[in-house]
Amino acid sequence: MPFECLFLTYVKPLIPIAAVLVAFWLGRSAYFRQKEYELITERYLRDGIDRVSAQVERSIAIFRHNWAHSLTIVKLFRDAGKDMNKELYKTGFINPETEMFEFWPDYRVKDLIGDDIINETRQSLDAFVRNSYAFFKEDLCTAVRLSVEGGEQLKITSGRDEIIKGYFSELDRLNAESNRYYVLLGELQKLASVLQPERFSFKKIRAFRHTKLVTESVKTLKGVFAGDVAQTNSEQKNEA
Repeated sequence: MPFECLFLTYVKPLIPIAAVLVAFWLGRSAYFRQKEYELITERYLRDGIDRVSAQVERSIAIFRHNWAHSLTIVKLFRDAGKDMNKELYKTGFINPETEMFEFWPDYRVKDLIGDDIINETRQSLDAFVRNSYAFFKEDLCTAVRLSVEGGEQLKITSGRDEIIKGYFSELDRLNAESNRYYVLLGELQKLASVLQPERFSFKKIRAFRHTKLVTESVKTLKGVFAGDVAQTNSEQKNEA
């Protein structure tokens, strides 16, 4: 049988079927690549870095609001003394929310970068926001209130100028300490800026932790928060 007859009889009828199979295989491959990309984006970007970043930003914003409100209280106490608006030190603060610090997104980020530094720095931030809130409400405002209104049992022995100087100094210290948490936010944004445009596969995402960007970010955070990391590790050993 001539080749042309063989082609027309056996090969040509199979061409449409082969085309369909190739199209199906390519479509199936593209579908699974897309689903893989979506899962990685959901897990490591939206429910990982983006969620952690939002909570860090919220925590910093709460501190910044409470700090600014406390600064206003001390300034008005300095300028008006007993004639200041008493509502200022009774209201106006934002209570840190428990929802600001979810642990599970930190585990997503740890799985991504291969280090627990984000969780350790977030523990530091959470403690900082809560401790500063307690200081603003229970220490600073109490001192101003007792100076303005007096107290039944507690008395203020320091003069107004001494109180004002002491609290201005402490507010300056807290403001300077808060700056390092912007470093945390900045490093998270760097990680997100790389993850967002890339179409990572599960195989490629495992190598992400070894990239220069990640290793430098981890090194930066460990340098800025070295004391906090050491304290956290010590506390964990004591608990064990």
